[in-house]
Amino acid sequence: MSEVAHRGGTEVLGHPFALTNLVSIETWERFSFYGMQSLLTIYLYTSVSEGGLGYPTSSALSITGAYVGAVYFSTIIGAWLADRLLGYEKVLFGSAVVVMVGHAGLAVLPGRAGLLVGCVCVALGAGGVKATSSAIVGELYAEDDPRKDAGFSIFYAGITVGAVVGPIAVGWLQSTKGFHYGFGAAAVGMALGLAYYVAMRRRMPTSGPRNPLPPSGRARAATVSAATVVVVVVVALTGLVDGGNLSTVLTVLGALAAAGYFAMMLTSKRVSRTERSRVIAFIPIWFACAAAFALAANTILVVYADVLAQRRVGDFTMPTPWVKSALPLAEVVLSIAFAALWSRNRLTIPSAVKAPIGFAAIALALFSFLPFVGMAPGTVPLLSLLPYVVGAGLGIFLLYPMGLSTATTLAPAAFSAQMVAVLYLAVSVGSALGGTLGASFFSVNNRGPFFTVMGCVALALALAYTALIPGLRARTGERA
Repeated sequence: MSEVAHRGGTEVLGHPFALTNLVSIETWERFSFYGMQSLLTIYLYTSVSEGGLGYPTSSALSITGAYVGAVYFSTIIGAWLADRLLGYEKVLFGSAVVVMVGHAGLAVLPGRAGLLVGCVCVALGAGGVKATSSAIVGELYAEDDPRKDAGFSIFYAGITVGAVVGPIAVGWLQSTKGFHYGFGAAAVGMALGLAYYVAMRRRMPTSGPRNPLPPSGRARAATVSAATVVVVVVVALTGLVDGGNLSTVLTVLGALAAAGYFAMMLTSKRVSRTERSRVIAFIPIWFACAAAFALAANTILVVYADVLAQRRVGDFTMPTPWVKSALPLAEVVLSIAFAALWSRNRLTIPSAVKAPIGFAAIALALFSFLPFVGMAPGTVPLLSLLPYVVGAGLGIFLLYPMGLSTATTLAPAAFSAQMVAVLYLAVSVGSALGGTLGASFFSVNNRGPFFTVMGCVALALALAYTALIPGLRARTGERA
């Protein structure tokens, strides 16, 4: 057992006790994040008389896309704070508190004030939790500890439980009590996770920042942070950024940040020629992950189910947010199925081949909506969403883990953490761009062109990445 794991105290089922603390906080954070995501779009476009904010549907889609993108963008901030200022455990705890405050703000504060406090706090807090929790799990085990993979499996099982249960719980409360009860449930859930965390916090591994800033660096960081806040406030007050273009702004910021990271790695003297070639090989993989999240049309799923689907079964009407549980559930089923297939038949899919297959699955998912484009609102069979859920789930399941694995494999030795941060920026850009595409081109009454064009783009990318297979294999050293 590693020294860090030993400090975790008594073991539970053969694992450090501190793992239960991390599973708890991450489960409740995913519960709150997916629960809020499932409610946010509906809350934004529902009329004020029915408890919503009465935004246009296009603005609702843009804000939701920006919110999801901001969560992944803020992982960069959380990782920097952990590495340079506070250490991982302090950032994890503080971020979880910020998440709880955000949900409480949505539940208690009326109108746009609650929306602003909620979205900003939850996005920043969730990004901080995501940036630190996995790293702390790794610290519980020595590098050669055979329990490490099992520990991460338990940890990600908690993430899945939170992602699936969150929309179900808050959706039921929203449909029976109202939006603010749904947001309040997310705040209560996060509070429960924090209560357990605080009670067991003494078992957590504690350490300072791995690469602490010198005093002069701290002064510069404070100046830059203050200037950033001033710019954001000025932009907000002048109306240059509003609900309609928020996701577009975040898309541009994420893309610029990613370009800056790539430029830094490609020009650094600490990167060898071989490592530079690997960074170049990672660029098309980055674009693949960003495109997958943009094309999967996850942002418009709630609107489609809320307005178009026939959700009534007998006397029961399924709450709209429940559909948000379908994608994480599909990814769990797919992961179990593929794990069983790979273990029995030793069948593997080379990384370079996963992108074409993933884009083809997303294309088929989008085309599956086309047979129902002529149906009136409230009449589309709910089960018609199943092909989309399976196809989009398969596409993300193949592309995102492949991106994470490739990022760690191709990363230069001097920039291993930054390479993973760049991949999170791909998810941020893709999620925000998905909000922009939905806001600009999706229409309930004229949805056929949207799904046709998006599906054709996904199919074109499948063909393009098929042509790139030999080059990617050559640059990454992957065997056929």
